[in-house]
Amino acid sequence: MQYSTSDINSAHHADNAAEQAHIDAANPTPDLEHNSGSWIVVCKETGNPVAELYRKSTVDRVNRKSYIVYTALAWLVECNRKIKARRY
Repeated sequence: MQYSTSDINSAHHADNAAEQAHIDAANPTPDLEHNSGSWIVVCKETGNPVAELYRKSTVDRVNRKSYIVYTALAWLVECNRKIKARRY
């Protein structure tokens, strides 16, 4: 049986979509704390922040396979923890 390029691409897309749905379910968008008005998107590979987002609908579309999403407050707490750990 021969498969067309569109059949292969469709199957690949379906596999990627299923994998992304599993990753997203395991890493839901964190709820904003009282003092936090945005989310910070951090590259898993480098640990560097790449974006600050303000709409949950946009944050929900972030590729969780490559990025971690923190609330701004959680990101600042983590940054301060790392800075303090380097000093002492």
